[in-house]
Amino acid sequence: DGRLGFTAILPLVRLGAKTAADSPVQLHSSSGIGTGDLTFGAYLQMRPVIQDGRPVFSQRFEVDILAPTGQYDAKYSANRGTNYWWLNPSWAATWLPTKDLELSTRLHYLYNSKNTKPDGVAPFITSYQSGQAVWANCAASYAINQQWRAGVSGYYFKQLSNDKANGATVADSKTVGFAMGPGLFWRMDQHNIFMANFYVPVVNKNNLSGKTLNIRWVHPF
Repeated sequence: DGRLGFTAILPLVRLGAKTAADSPVQLHSSSGIGTGDLTFGAYLQMRPVIQDGRPVFSQRFEVDILAPTGQYDAKYSANRGTNYWWLNPSWAATWLPTKDLELSTRLHYLYNSKNTKPDGVAPFITSYQSGQAVWANCAASYAINQQWRAGVSGYYFKQLSNDKANGATVADSKTVGFAMGPGLFWRMDQHNIFMANFYVPVVNKNNLSGKTLNIRWVHPF
C-alpha cells in the first residue's frame, strides 16, 4: 500500500576545474554559474511501519530519467551538462531505531546512453558511452530539536562495465568513488526544508576528484 508521486530537479551549478601544470592532458572547463541537467521521474512511497505509536521504517521505489538540458560545449573537458540521457531506478529506506536517531540508505542502478559529441581532448572519438554502474547513499542523523538534525553522510559508486568509445570497449575505464562528510537538516516550516552535505573524497579512480558541497531546498506543493 503506497502513494504515487513525481519529482523534478534542475540543479544550479558553479563549475571550476583544473589539472596539474605537468599533466600530459590539460583540462578546460566552462566557468561561472549555470543550470545542469534536468532529472524527472515517478516514485511509489510505501506507508510507514508504525510501532508504539511512531514510525520506525519507511521505504520508496523510484525511477528517474536525466535529460541533457544542461549547458554543454564539446570544446570543454568539464561541463555543467552531460549531453546524454540516463536511466536511474532506485530503492530508498529509512530506519528510526529511536525517536531521535535516523539511519537511511538509497541504492541505485545507472544506465547511460551515448554522448554523440564528446569533448575535444581526443578529436578522433565521435561517440562515447559510460558503463553501467551502481551506487549507494547512506546517512545517519540525530535530532537536536524539532527543526534541526545533524549527522554524517556518504556515498559509494562502482562502475560495473567499461566505457565504450566509437563502440569499442575502453580498457580499465571503470570508475570507483567513495566520499563522506558532515550533514545538516533544517525544517524551516511545514512546507520548506533545507539540507546541506559536505563530502570529502576517500577513494577515487578514473574520475575528477575534489571536495563537494550540496545544498538542497525541498518545497512540497
